[in-house]
Amino acid sequence: MRRDEPLSGQLAFLLQLVAVAFWWGAVLAPSLVSVAIPQWLPPEMLSPDIEGSWANGVSAVALLAVALLAASNAVLSLRRGLGWITVVGWAVLGATAVFLTFEELRSTFHASGVIDAGRFVFGEQWVAVFGANIWVLLLSPLIAAFLLVMVVFVCRGLHRGSRLLLALGFAAWFAVIALEALGPILARDRAEAIVIALEESLEFSGALFIALGGAIALGAGGGRDSRSAGVRWRRSLIGSASLVVVLGSLAVALVFRVPLVTAHTPLHYGDFGITLRNSEAVVQEMRMPASPIGRLDVQLTLREPSGRDGAVGVRFSRPDGQPRMLSSGSTAVPVDDHSAWYSIDLWPPVAEPEGVPLSMTVVADIGPAAELLVRATLGDNYPLGSLWVNGVPAWPDQDLEFIAYTAPEPTLSKLQALWWLVTSDWRWPALFAVLGVGLTLVTLTPAVLLVASAYAAGTPWGRRKHRRRPKPALRRA
Repeated sequence: MRRDEPLSGQLAFLLQLVAVAFWWGAVLAPSLVSVAIPQWLPPEMLSPDIEGSWANGVSAVALLAVALLAASNAVLSLRRGLGWITVVGWAVLGATAVFLTFEELRSTFHASGVIDAGRFVFGEQWVAVFGANIWVLLLSPLIAAFLLVMVVFVCRGLHRGSRLLLALGFAAWFAVIALEALGPILARDRAEAIVIALEESLEFSGALFIALGGAIALGAGGGRDSRSAGVRWRRSLIGSASLVVVLGSLAVALVFRVPLVTAHTPLHYGDFGITLRNSEAVVQEMRMPASPIGRLDVQLTLREPSGRDGAVGVRFSRPDGQPRMLSSGSTAVPVDDHSAWYSIDLWPPVAEPEGVPLSMTVVADIGPAAELLVRATLGDNYPLGSLWVNGVPAWPDQDLEFIAYTAPEPTLSKLQALWWLVTSDWRWPALFAVLGVGLTLVTLTPAVLLVASAYAAGTPWGRRKHRRRPKPALRRA
């Protein structure tokens, strides 16, 4: 680094480097891997949506840094007489960052208080659809006002060196708002884990962009003739979008499992638990879908006084008296008082002619004093089959809550099921498009941050090289 560069620029570069390495290496990457391979779960202390985790704390620190830099820039702009647009813009940004820091540290208040307010303003029906995300509707007037103020601030109150960075930061933050608003409609029970990781990463990306822009503005003394951030954003954007398309296509082809049968109620109306003792079983009759079944998701709760974990097994067979078992699988079930989804891989995949009757047997393998609750519904979510509990038929409108998926291999049947999925429900292609835009912003963040902070700090690889134009030859008279 050059000695004539301010120490603040060098410190900002080092902090950005550490933040990028931590979040994208220790938070985002494990979260995406856990989505692709559920058996490889990331450490809970690095989960970005858990209050009190390291990731949650780092995100709060980034937001607090935005608040401090915005306040410093507001004071500096006022002293230098840079205009009321600049002063008000920094002040509003600082106040917003303080509020977001508080919300990041007090997510339980966000969940409980906002739901009560949403129920009072909009009613129970809207709360049932949006849940805690009802805050987007509650704060929509303030969000619109903040957007208007920030657009004027970026266009009229910033110098060239920080304008692009703050614009990218606000774009990331408003992408979070869009995900919060569209999540209950597009991503409910579809891509919840990846949406949560994407929302937290976009929020953190926006904070880093704005913090770096604020540091550059503060180091430049608020002058309007400061140099640019040195970022060729068009090339970076094209590269990030291309990388997302390539990796996303590979993930869909090799990892994504197409849901074939979805028999559960997303809003949990009419849910109840069927209690099983050791070796007891429930049998769900169903029809074979158009593609082979490679995985089954069921909702389970294990209660065990001794605290010993249990297991659950699944068997597929034909209900026409044939004793041959078509497929089977099992998974461990830890002791927990809350219901959770468990994925059971089947081997070999259930591959029968479409429409053939099947019997799906769920067997409890638990201790003698334990109870396994298998979640079921009263909504008759799967009218093509009946439910049996320990050999006794249940009511006609009762079914297990389950989701049957294809195998992950890119077979012709999987591609046909994927085509049927995206053409049968508009929410799937819309969800893919929203995730693509969000992942592009998240992928763009490290490259832009490191180049911009290195350029501001004066590192050799952060300087943009300009081609010298040849001098025009002198013509003889």
